[in-house]
Amino acid sequence: MWLPLPHLLMIPFLISDWMWHTGVGGLNSINAGVCAERGRRISADAELLGRSVTSEAYARLGAWTAALALR
Repeated sequence: MWLPLPHLLMIPFLISDWMWHTGVGGLNSINAGVCAERGRRISADAELLGRSVTSEAYARLGAWTAALALR
């Protein structure tokens, strides 16, 4: 991920003092963590599927499914 992107995405939440002091401004960070974990699990499942199937077509189908699920 582009390094300044999280900082740029957080700017609108930090402009308001209320959002900063109540913690609402950190919700996008929580959402980013959830999305990262979801991506990790999908990647791990696709790797496991690629190892467990003998057919290259099924492995390719699993890779495409994982790529589409991450979009």
